[in-house]
Amino acid sequence: MFFTTFRSITELFILVLIGYIMFKKGLIGKDGIRSMNSILIHLSVSALMLRSFQSDMLWNNASALVYGIGYSFLFQLTLIGLSFILIRKNAEDASVDRSCIAFNNVGFIAMPVIGAVFGDMGVFYASCSVFVFNIVFWIIGMGPIMMTGERSAEMVKKNLFSDRTLVTVIAALLLIFKIRLPEIIMSPVNYLSSLNAPIAMINTGCIIASCDIRAVVSKRVIQVSFLRLVVSSLLCCLLLRFVIRDDLTFRSFALMASCSTGSFIPILAEQYDKNAARASGCFLVTTLGCIITMPLMMLLF
Repeated sequence: MFFTTFRSITELFILVLIGYIMFKKGLIGKDGIRSMNSILIHLSVSALMLRSFQSDMLWNNASALVYGIGYSFLFQLTLIGLSFILIRKNAEDASVDRSCIAFNNVGFIAMPVIGAVFGDMGVFYASCSVFVFNIVFWIIGMGPIMMTGERSAEMVKKNLFSDRTLVTVIAALLLIFKIRLPEIIMSPVNYLSSLNAPIAMINTGCIIASCDIRAVVSKRVIQVSFLRLVVSSLLCCLLLRFVIRDDLTFRSFALMASCSTGSFIPILAEQYDKNAARASGCFLVTTLGCIITMPLMMLLF
């Protein structure tokens, strides 16, 4: 497990380093960061949602799918609830800190580790978690809502009637009526969805390069990272243990709970003019820290 986790994290850090160097060399500027954000949020994420609905695992495991999605909603809502409990409302940059705790990096870090440890069934539950994350984060709009602190009807309406929602509705209808998209359509969709990791990591590297390093790795960043990796992970697992009885299923979610802050958080902070330096710092520290916390979580549970 250690080497699988280390390899996944090393691959991400290489992309972050590329972004850092390109910004320092002047090859990417602030406008470039925002342009890449737009490609990521409006195009690549939509493609990822469409690809997830066309996944063989979702089509071939009807009964397990119901449980997987149900557990995934419980898992995500538990982390969101814990973020509000652990971070005071009046704390400085509370919206960034809460987002760093509530949304973790299941797709890029946890999934390959779960595949190596638990096989196809573990990957299935991780896929369900990524699917639910996209719905909660983008469609319902909890990502932008938590980052901005706005809970207005306008913000909810904006997310419910976004391009991502349209794609999700179409993809859900295709799944319900068992309609497979032809390869000539799915091939470009797969290309676009595969941009998620590289663009997110390169953008994070650019954000780090544009910030004071003391703001990126500060005392508060270490504190929030500890809350993400240790406190919220343990509390989430203890709560899920009362609901999930199957050992493989529970341990899959325990592994997901102990992984790092999601790579979209620094990007969203930049998009909404929040403290992107702190978000990037939490992403970096938790990504390094989960090399230790993920194996430890397996020992505990």
